[in-house]
Amino acid sequence: MKKSIFSKLLLMNIAVVTAALLVIALLLPQFISGFIFTQKERELTAKGKELARLTQSYYEGRISDENFLELLLSLDQFLEARIWLVNRDGVVIKASYGEPPFRRGPQLRLSEEHLKRLSSGESVVVRHYLTHFKEVMLSVGVPIMAGYNAEPVGAIFLHAPVTEITATVNNLVKFVLLSGLAAVCLASLIGYIFSRRLSRPLQEMTEAARRMGQGEYTSRIKINSEDELGQLAFSLNYLAGRLEKTITALQREKRNFESMVTGMLEGVIGINSAGELIYVNAAAKEMLQLDDTAVSRHIGRALPTEQFAAPFLKTLAGGRPETGSVEFNGNHYSVHVSPVEDETGSSPGAVGLIQDVSETARLEAMRREFIANVSHELRTPLTILGGYSEALLDGTADSTQKTRFLKIIRAEIERLDRLITDLLDLSRLQARRIELHKKEFDFKKLALELKTRLMPRLELKRIDLVVDVAPKLKLWGDRDRIMQVLLNLVENAIRHSPEDETINLLAQLTEEQKVEVSIQDRGPGMAAEDLPHIWERFYRVDKSRDRRQGGTGLGLAITREIIEAHDGTVSVQSIPGKGSRFSFTLPLP
Repeated sequence: MKKSIFSKLLLMNIAVVTAALLVIALLLPQFISGFIFTQKERELTAKGKELARLTQSYYEGRISDENFLELLLSLDQFLEARIWLVNRDGVVIKASYGEPPFRRGPQLRLSEEHLKRLSSGESVVVRHYLTHFKEVMLSVGVPIMAGYNAEPVGAIFLHAPVTEITATVNNLVKFVLLSGLAAVCLASLIGYIFSRRLSRPLQEMTEAARRMGQGEYTSRIKINSEDELGQLAFSLNYLAGRLEKTITALQREKRNFESMVTGMLEGVIGINSAGELIYVNAAAKEMLQLDDTAVSRHIGRALPTEQFAAPFLKTLAGGRPETGSVEFNGNHYSVHVSPVEDETGSSPGAVGLIQDVSETARLEAMRREFIANVSHELRTPLTILGGYSEALLDGTADSTQKTRFLKIIRAEIERLDRLITDLLDLSRLQARRIELHKKEFDFKKLALELKTRLMPRLELKRIDLVVDVAPKLKLWGDRDRIMQVLLNLVENAIRHSPEDETINLLAQLTEEQKVEVSIQDRGPGMAAEDLPHIWERFYRVDKSRDRRQGGTGLGLAITREIIEAHDGTVSVQSIPGKGSRFSFTLPLP
């Protein structure tokens, strides 16, 4: 279990105070004992010297024996020390506690050194055990100098019990130790408060740093001081603010990037240096039929075909952009892969763009087909024109043949003119460069006018055009362009209808409040697979038929463009062998 800085600081403070107390507890008794003994020795020595001068007067007879004993007793009580008057032989002749209870008195056993010092007039201090007192005593001896030559005639000894001094020392040490223990408690309390005040900001900073590590940059540390901790808190608050701004900006850029990439129609795939998928946008998932489990898998196993993975693997291996073309599920895809470089110049991965070029490929195929169809449609009449012109120039044709040849040439020129006109018309319609002159018109009147214009062709094949339109039905649009639509559809019906049949032109109101116009024939009909393509340019259901049977192959494409320009729709239903029904819708006025 990790210790907090609070507990460390508190334990350190307690340890320092305790160590100091232990040192004091070990050294203080010796120091106090030595100090007290020294003071006691000095006190006893000073009093002993004073008493020695008085004793000298006693020897000289100036102090009576009774007064001298009272003096000794008073000093005994004052100094708490037993006083002996010792002669030159070491025999106690007077004692502070009265006459000695022995005739000759006890004798002091001093070392030669101490006796020598007394004989020379110096004081001595001895700590020894005295049998008379049955305890260890601190004895101070002061020589008594008397006579003309001031020679030592004896000595005054003051005996202080060591036990009393030791008791005093012990009491003092105990007091000091108790005071030290109280100081430890007080220091611990102060250390607790100080450690708490010091550790609380650090804990707040730690919590703030932890929250920043979890992505929360809005919290701030309260600054209560201007010391180093306050400066550190200010720095952390500044760091949190800068990180908040930076992360917010990065997140905003990330959201913008993800929104942009997610909304792209092209597929985007990112891989790391190990070839593992790290990003796939929605378009790529839909194109390649991937799910969320594809992320973090190797690209060779995640993508549906090796052709998709090959450009990515080549880019990782060579560090160069690669491209590829893949056909998958009937669609054509273009793959462009580029390496991603970091600031060191190394490549931590690659990013690829997958485009669905199926529509482009289809349009390219249509373009090629259109060019081929136009070339074919132009080459056929030009060949005819060239052949008949050459025959006329050779002069081999008689007058009847010349007339027939000229009629054929004129017919082909007219067909070329119609073809070019239709091509230009379709191009302008698709480019929306034709202005429609929309107005309200009577549709039944327009339908009857159409029947009149087509009557020669109808009579030629004995086809009856039945017009079923409500009287006074009004439509909104370009009358001439709607007539062009009707001509294209009805002529197409006449062209594919057998003789002695009926074509129906019907107009009715739909639920969407639009008018639906239908042209129903009873021709050979069309297969279902041909229906989506009949509105394309030059599309032929029966490939064996040629254009000399009528039409330029652009009528239905022009029809669709005109109706869509009127915000309408076109449709077709057909049953092989039973006929076809072409319909379009137009808005009401």
